[in-house]
Amino acid sequence: MPEMSPHARLVGQINFRFWAFWCFTLLATALFFSLTDVFREMLFPEMSVPTLEDWGMLGADFFEKYAVFLSLSAACVAMLVAAKVFFLMLFYKLWEALPHYRARTTPLKATFLLLVPVFNLYWMFVVFPGYAKDANRVLESRECAGGRISQDVAYGMCLTALAGWIPIVGVVLMLACYVFAAIYTFQARSAALRISATNRNTASARGNSRG
Repeated sequence: MPEMSPHARLVGQINFRFWAFWCFTLLATALFFSLTDVFREMLFPEMSVPTLEDWGMLGADFFEKYAVFLSLSAACVAMLVAAKVFFLMLFYKLWEALPHYRARTTPLKATFLLLVPVFNLYWMFVVFPGYAKDANRVLESRECAGGRISQDVAYGMCLTALAGWIPIVGVVLMLACYVFAAIYTFQARSAALRISATNRNTASARGNSRG
């Protein structure tokens, strides 16, 4: 069996992590909306304004729904953790696709510092738009058509993620962040695959020139 080329291996790793990330993200989203329905039915089964008597006599049905609520909550958290892990693994590979002399940071540093509390709020404004800028420069230098990453989308993703904790409007902002993240990851994946293909072509050209 022939050995897989570095380009083919990187493409497989990027695609697997990309689709795994979005599968877990969509599952977490579906579970979250299921949670909201269970929570509403648990407290307000008939969508009426609860009285003091309602709050004091919830009954066995409440506890059954509470058990379902806890189970769905645990599943949702598990899906979110899995999505986070695959996103970091994907982001590592995206940076790995860049030539080291063109990247402003290393793959390990880019991903690890996103895990540092508080500092990651600053760091995401560095690595997400920064990756877009570095990848676009590589694509332009190699005269690749298309595949550019929008820095505006990267900044929009960071800003909405940061502002998503604001009460009331936070839900809308998190939905906007969801859209920005979808666009960004699709564009970043496309750019990384193009760069990886040109890395292979550049290596082949160098080998032929030496021969």
